[in-house]
Amino acid sequence: MGTPIISPNGKHVAYTAYTQGKWHMIIDGQMHSGFDNASPPMFSPDSDHMAYGVQYGKKQAVVLDGKIGPHFDGILLRPGQFKFSPDSSRLAYIVAKDEKMALVVNGKMDDSYDAVAKPSFSPDGKRLAYTLKKKDRWHVSENGKLGPGFDAVDVPLFSPDSKHVAYLAQSGQKMLLVVDGQKNSQWDAVANPIYSLDSRRLAYVGVNKNKWLMVIDGEDGERFDRIGAFKFSPDSKRIAYSAQDGHEWTMIVDGKKQERFDIVSIPVFSPDSATFAYAAKKNDLWKVVFNGMPGPAYDTVTMPAFSPDGNRTVYMAQKSDKWTVVVDGQEGPWFDGTSLATFSPDSKHVAYLVKRGQAWSLAVDGLPGEKLFIGGVKGAALVFDSKTRFHTLVMGVDGHAFARVDVEIAE
Repeated sequence: MGTPIISPNGKHVAYTAYTQGKWHMIIDGQMHSGFDNASPPMFSPDSDHMAYGVQYGKKQAVVLDGKIGPHFDGILLRPGQFKFSPDSSRLAYIVAKDEKMALVVNGKMDDSYDAVAKPSFSPDGKRLAYTLKKKDRWHVSENGKLGPGFDAVDVPLFSPDSKHVAYLAQSGQKMLLVVDGQKNSQWDAVANPIYSLDSRRLAYVGVNKNKWLMVIDGEDGERFDRIGAFKFSPDSKRIAYSAQDGHEWTMIVDGKKQERFDIVSIPVFSPDSATFAYAAKKNDLWKVVFNGMPGPAYDTVTMPAFSPDGNRTVYMAQKSDKWTVVVDGQEGPWFDGTSLATFSPDSKHVAYLVKRGQAWSLAVDGLPGEKLFIGGVKGAALVFDSKTRFHTLVMGVDGHAFARVDVEIAE
């Protein structure tokens, strides 16, 4: 039996099962036709569609919503190469036929090429780009329009508004960024292009002669020994990135250098973009920095997070073998362990798991609950269903191996 796959809305479950010499797909408890082989299922983002690959003898096909598509010599079913559009209206996958490769979208095959890879939908689902190899040159095809040829091209990146597309390309020993079909400056190396949320700004890392710099809105920044993580603020007006000079790292925010540390983490902005934060290590101790002001030192800290309204902060901190949750700069009770904390939708409450001895429980605003369990389920989120009610999945509670625990917060 394959690992059960749950739909995004949590209402459907599907998995593969082998019996009587055939593979079957079990969907919501119902067994579907047997095949010589079957891939794990994949649900669309809206959970209304499901697709999986199957094999008949030497041929392969895709089953979409119970209907078997055309047969091919092979189908590439790896993650990232077999995907639904964000609006769930289209399914794209790569096939092999007659020693060529092609992209199939909703059962319709595009032109064949020597190689095809990396399909990418725009956020609105209306545009589709992918890479292809033709006569020893790699191109990006975007809605049927073929871009210039290169020695190599990377995954196409669409802007949040779906109006622009950018990708990295290699030409000889040089690399460059191509934006809307236009070539930018060449570098020894280029990496990590990102768009701002309003899609009006673009930033990426360029490297020449072992010096790294940020290229922001087409302007070269200061050169460093290395550039780390970088991020635009939610309002798209600000940008922060980490940079290494010698053996030390610093955060550059709006072009201004912050305090130097041995290590700095990914930058985080508050939802209103007014506050930036990051974790930093110096002399074997970690601190969380808010708007340039370092907090108390701990053996370990987690990444800081903001409440939905942007007015509150939280992170976990460790001293020796004890953990605490620091909310709005104030330490809570110390425990043997904690999970990542989650704010309620109205930002008034903070919920998380805590460990006391060998038992875990759910805590709200620093107060542990009475129901004990062995631990949380890996990957299970703590989900607020309302301002005062949340749930999560745990192990070993009330005699059950796995169970959902619901908590109502008394106001």
